[in-house]
Amino acid sequence: MEKIIKYGFQPISNTRIRGQNDIKGKKLHESGHVFDVAEKKLLNGLYEKGVKICELFPPPLYTDKDPKVVSQKLESLVFPEDISECPLCTIINLEKRHESEIIAAESLVALVKVIEREVERKVNKVIQEVLQLQLLNEIYSEENLVANDVYEFYLEEVCCDNTKAINICIQTIHQSKTDEWDKQRIFRITASNGHKLKGDRFDIKKAITNLLTPSKVGTQTMAYGKKMESVALKEYKKLMEQNFEIVQVGLVVNINQPWLCCSPDAILIYGSAVWRKKVVEIKCP
Repeated sequence: MEKIIKYGFQPISNTRIRGQNDIKGKKLHESGHVFDVAEKKLLNGLYEKGVKICELFPPPLYTDKDPKVVSQKLESLVFPEDISECPLCTIINLEKRHESEIIAAESLVALVKVIEREVERKVNKVIQEVLQLQLLNEIYSEENLVANDVYEFYLEEVCCDNTKAINICIQTIHQSKTDEWDKQRIFRITASNGHKLKGDRFDIKKAITNLLTPSKVGTQTMAYGKKMESVALKEYKKLMEQNFEIVQVGLVVNINQPWLCCSPDAILIYGSAVWRKKVVEIKCP
């Protein structure tokens, strides 16, 4: 008779005579290494199912002084107490939670990037058309002699071509919320402060000083106006026809006179022609 016992990951083979002479099988069973395993015996060249080892050798009595662990299938294991609060389980659960949070955050970042690219595409298209319209404006100019260092600064910091003007507009879409918006405005006369340099009623030197060293004045009225701008723009969109489009832009520089700029709240597009545009300026009383 040939006996095959699967012990761990290696099969153990031995030849035995049925009965108490099967020392190896008995010891394996008593130690708890083998449980509920059927024997196979060779009879006339054929294998047939025999009795179970656990039936050949009854299990030893369980005592607290000499506990024996009986091997069981993994799906039948029962833990004596809840281990969900153990340090290892806590670490695993935290890793799973962090992994879910990371996936959610990455998805959100990817979505934000898609939206930002779409906004930049729209702004790029609108500003290119606005720059085309600037070429139609009549330019009033006067030549003045300036020092070389002043002229070099003007060429480097103030002058800009189409590409630079578009980049400035895209980088300053959020306007006063970005440092770039403040930086680019210092070098230029804006539509909101241009009146300070007109006429004899103003102190020109003081006006120039204020332009070069601007101070952010925050009043309750101004805070209310900034807070309600987005609300007013949404209400304005509701009044427009469905085929109209409103694009929020940043600082728009006049490339023909780059010392001049403006920051419209938005640009209304009401047709496919380049000139079918209007400046949207929101005032919240």
